[in-house]
Amino acid sequence: GRTLFEAVADACRIGDRFALREMAATWIDLITTLRDASFDHGELTPDNVLLRPSGELTLVDYDSVAWKGSPQPPTRRAEPNYGHPAAQAAPIGIRDAFPSLIIYASLSVLARWPSLHGEFGDPPGQVGGALLFHARDLADPRQSAVFATVRSRADWEIDQILEVVQQACLDQAAEAPSATSMASRFETSTLPAPAATSRSDASPAHRRSLEPKPPAPSGETGRDRQAQFTHLNSLLLAGDDEGARRYWLESGLASDPDAARELGPRIEDVARRGLLQRARAAAETGDAATLLQLWQRGRFADYRPAAPLLPMVEAARRRISQVDRLRRALDANDEPTVIQLWPKLRGEALASALAIRAQEVMAKHVGGQVAAALSQGDDEQVVAAVTEAEASGVAVGVEARQARRSAAERLSTRLLLREAIAADDREALVTLALSRRLDELGSQDPPTVRVVLQALAWPHLLHALGARDDTEIVAAYNEDLFGDDQRLTLDQRARIDLARKRVSWLAAIRAALRQRNLLTIRDLLEKAPPGAERRLSQVERTRIERFAARDDAVERLTAALRDGSDTAILAALSQVEAAGATLPEALDWAAVRGVVDRVTLAEAIHAATNADPPDYGRLAHLLPAARAAAATAHGSAIDLAAMERDLLRTAHLARLREALQGEDDAAIAAAARPDPYGALARLSPEQRERVERALSERQSPSAAVSLGA
Repeated sequence: GRTLFEAVADACRIGDRFALREMAATWIDLITTLRDASFDHGELTPDNVLLRPSGELTLVDYDSVAWKGSPQPPTRRAEPNYGHPAAQAAPIGIRDAFPSLIIYASLSVLARWPSLHGEFGDPPGQVGGALLFHARDLADPRQSAVFATVRSRADWEIDQILEVVQQACLDQAAEAPSATSMASRFETSTLPAPAATSRSDASPAHRRSLEPKPPAPSGETGRDRQAQFTHLNSLLLAGDDEGARRYWLESGLASDPDAARELGPRIEDVARRGLLQRARAAAETGDAATLLQLWQRGRFADYRPAAPLLPMVEAARRRISQVDRLRRALDANDEPTVIQLWPKLRGEALASALAIRAQEVMAKHVGGQVAAALSQGDDEQVVAAVTEAEASGVAVGVEARQARRSAAERLSTRLLLREAIAADDREALVTLALSRRLDELGSQDPPTVRVVLQALAWPHLLHALGARDDTEIVAAYNEDLFGDDQRLTLDQRARIDLARKRVSWLAAIRAALRQRNLLTIRDLLEKAPPGAERRLSQVERTRIERFAARDDAVERLTAALRDGSDTAILAALSQVEAAGATLPEALDWAAVRGVVDRVTLAEAIHAATNADPPDYGRLAHLLPAARAAAATAHGSAIDLAAMERDLLRTAHLARLREALQGEDDAAIAAAARPDPYGALARLSPEQRERVERALSERQSPSAAVSLGA
């Protein structure tokens, strides 16, 4: 529960006077119990008192306690705000008198004016903080602002309490009255209520522990009492239950038998409504013990306004029954029952006494679950086990928390993966893959791996298709990934097929080029896919053309050799030479040599013939050989008749030039005519002009013949 200091601060903050009066009355109960047991706490402060959800007060910090026959406790200085101003240590047995008086006086004043706590008291959390009175106020009450402010409110009951506190501050510490002795000085007056069934029912928590106004003088008139009745009725009609109860006690009407008979039932109903309000609050907070206590004290079983609370009361009874069942299970070491009940009862005040034992059972249980989950490596079990352990208040090691965090991340990744696959969200799949979160999951089933790889490859395939690059398309396309992908359109599939054919064709033709396999190259060229030839480089096209030309030249030479035509063979040899082709080993080299020999002989005859002067000796040796070669060769390159004509023309030309050198017109004319081999045409223009003059000088009829004929 909260400390008494915290509870008072909260009540003052919201102005809950009723709660503060309950605390004051319960404080008297506690001090009375300590006195009757001869129990001396030794360090009474609001910080050393806990307010349970049931409304009971419990002491903590027993370092200085003493009782009859106990060892001598250590001597400690009292907190200044609750110790006697003379700083005197009271004897054991009455050490609690002065602090109990200061706490009771503070509660009584704040029950009237809660705002004074914010004005004069300390905030929660300050060790030894003052509820209302500070050490300086107790040291000199006559100069205290707190005492002056409270006295200015002119409240007879509170003034009496302040007088007792002030006198206690001035007296010796051992002479200070306790809270119980001061409370007993005031006449106890209760609201009309049923007879007490327990100490709690008879406690000042249900009565005013402040003294009512003194009885009215004997000369009081009936008109005055009627005025009091009227004022009380007006408060009741206005719904000011708190004001009505206060006026009932302060006006002296509570001590008037006539008033008790006339107004007692209504005042009792006011008190009952107050209890009902507290019962509702207890029901809302799940405080089963307080709810049942208030239900019994208010006798709400037949009280119609309390009917809505009946289901919650029954639930509270069941919870209390469960608490009893939990106790029996703990006593019997029935771990399954404890594990079943304790999570439901952990926050139940009635079960607080069983918390340590139940928590030990839960720690053993959830600890085993965590260890088993970690050993099995089941992520869901790890998260569930560690989460249950923490929810159960069981301390979990760093390793287990880290394992839970990693397992939770893997579970989250698996969920994202499943959702992305279900929605065919390839962008999400790519994000998961690139973030390396999928690596944490370890190996996956083949269908999942295929979907992830497909998502990764898909953008590259689309980019390749857009770039219209055959090589990139083939590299990006994977038949295993996209063979049955319904998102590829027919046009896209056709483009992929074309790219694959082109790339395959290019690879084959380049291999054939490396092998110089013209037959394969020609076959591939005939079967080229659309646009494939344009993928060949200029160098590759040139090489193919060269290979074709060489092959054609070799084939032509082979055909010419087969036909035996020197002319065709010579032309084919020229083509082979121009193409740079390599002659095959199976070539008819004898035929080739024969042609070469004949060509060489013809060239030698031509050279001897055109020599100046003609080399007749060499011609005499060459012409017989030429006649023999011409006789044995079909389609020989040697034209013997042409050679003879060339020889005769050369001889005639020699006689003409000899005559021209002699400058003899008759000799020139005799040599010029006749000219059967066209020697005159071989003369230079100057020589022909000289021949014409010589012919004119001779005036020969034949002189009219043109020299250019």
